Amino acid sequence: AAALCAVPALSGHAAAVEGWRGAAIGIDALHVAGAGAWLGTLAVLLAAIPVVLRGDDGHAALAALVNRFSPVALTAGGLAGATGVANALFHLRSLEQLTGTAYGQTLLWKLALLVVVAGLGLYNWRRVRPRLGTPGPERTLRRVAAVEVAVGVLVVAVTAALVALPTP
Repeated sequence: AAALCAVPALSGHAAAVEGWRGAAIGIDALHVAGAGAWLGTLAVLLAAIPVVLRGDDGHAALAALVNRFSPVALTAGGLAGATGVANALFHLRSLEQLTGTAYGQTLLWKLALLVVVAGLGLYNWRRVRPRLGTPGPERTLRRVAAVEVAVGVLVVAVTAALVALPTP
């Protein structure tokens, strides 16, 4: 899986960075790993909710699962965010390129969707997670996480469009 994270970097924009190619490829591979860990584990968590709730003391088990998942999600999301900023710095030389090019505008769409995802994750982490362990909040967790995954899929779609565009 780790080697596969480097494939987009080796065949995309990172491979074209002059002077910092190795760093760009490494950072892009970490970006893919962070994003994949965040979205992949969130999707698995979402699918596991009904299974966990069927078990003995399902509400406590779900709370324990979410409490174990949260540090993974925060770490993976932080890694994806930090490496995303680094990637942007490799490809954009000015603010005008962010607003005045198709690449920059698509990147802004991706950032806007990521703000939505981060807000949903923050809501689940700060408002829903502390209430888990009792009946009720798992419905909210399931709904918000489902929207987070759906918006995450949109982020992946916008990313697919982004990598098809030439860098400024």
